[in-house]
Amino acid sequence: MNNTSSIELNNFWSWEAFYPLTEDRRTEIKSRYLALSPVMRSVAGQIAIQRHLEENNHPSMVRFIESLDYDSKDTTQLKYPNFWYKLFAGRAMTQSNTIDLFFDGVNYPTANILKHPLWSLIDHRVTIESSLKQFAIQYGGKLFRKLFSWHCLDEIPLSALKQSYPSQRQTQFEARSLDSLNALLFITLNQIRECKHLRPTTAEQYAYALFLFLFGYKYRTLKMLDMGIMLNELLTPSSSSGDRDQFEQRLSSDLRRIIEIGLSLPPTFSDEAESIFCTKTLHWILANNHPCFK
Repeated sequence: MNNTSSIELNNFWSWEAFYPLTEDRRTEIKSRYLALSPVMRSVAGQIAIQRHLEENNHPSMVRFIESLDYDSKDTTQLKYPNFWYKLFAGRAMTQSNTIDLFFDGVNYPTANILKHPLWSLIDHRVTIESSLKQFAIQYGGKLFRKLFSWHCLDEIPLSALKQSYPSQRQTQFEARSLDSLNALLFITLNQIRECKHLRPTTAEQYAYALFLFLFGYKYRTLKMLDMGIMLNELLTPSSSSGDRDQFEQRLSSDLRRIIEIGLSLPPTFSDEAESIFCTKTLHWILANNHPCFK
């Protein structure tokens, strides 16, 4: 039985009307997603399905799968529910036909998460400058100096970013989104590489707190520890193996700490609970002079 409400259907089909998942869009998303490492493909898929449930008012995976109205008598569809549960648990998609199955069950905003520029930045399989161009294409040029013409470039240098001010960093942090974490990481890279700020930089402190919030509290993320290690390698490429082992131990400890913070809040997610979590996490990081991604 299909339990999808009229509101859910209207939301889904309105996206289909204005932003259909055309073959060109599918090809582009698929290409960018498959170019990611297994770790980042796991994260991207897991975040995408969780965002889809949240934004389309599906209270559970069971209800979401029911809304897809698979035919239980069709033997070719028997494995489809299992695919969604594995994706939700963190299984990375590896084959083109599997990604097509994903596309058939979601709308454009959900599918587009698979190629979010944050994943390629953390993955560092493309240059930082290429990742910054991807970010600019998708989210506009608000971070860049007014006179800088980035549209005609294949890559954008970090020097094109505006000077960062406390209010800008605070605004990005309070947005509590993948986009704002992406922006804070670029600002951090600029502070480290171009401005030669001491570590952790001010943007890095915000980015670390937001990273813990997004992937340790708001979303269930199987590969969070791996992702943190990749960020450490991105921001501190010259660190020794001993330093990286120390970072991994510290991040593991931090993950246990944020679980404690989460347990102190109401069990249901709300804007107020998220704000409290972020504030507590940031205060703890600032009070202890936490080295963050260093």
